[in-house]
Amino acid sequence: MTNEEASVEDFNSKIARMRKDLAARGGSLSLSLAAPPLWRIAWRLGLKWTPPLFRSFWVNALAFGSVWAVVWLIAWMYLPFLPMPDGVAAVGSALFGGLIFAVVTAGVADVHRKRLQLPHWRRY
Repeated sequence: MTNEEASVEDFNSKIARMRKDLAARGGSLSLSLAAPPLWRIAWRLGLKWTPPLFRSFWVNALAFGSVWAVVWLIAWMYLPFLPMPDGVAAVGSALFGGLIFAVVTAGVADVHRKRLQLPHWRRY
């Protein structure tokens, strides 16, 4: 077994421990909050992204907000039923929407992390 294979195996066992620990701590926490679909896809591709519940508010806000803004701008450009405003208005609206989405989603993850008293990701 190579170092890379061992590292992926260690990460997968870490994810399994996280799921068991979250079930023991919270029970009602949904899988989509503990491991969102984009994270599960990234994990299957071998990317070792830290789950949102174990990241800081600001890292989550930056990640979720930037994804929202980019997806919203692409949707405006390619979906015919969404009329695209002028350039500056489109970018401003996407950034504002991204900011709102970022604060809400990062806030939800932060509240759950504090409520469940989760340890740092390195401790798993």
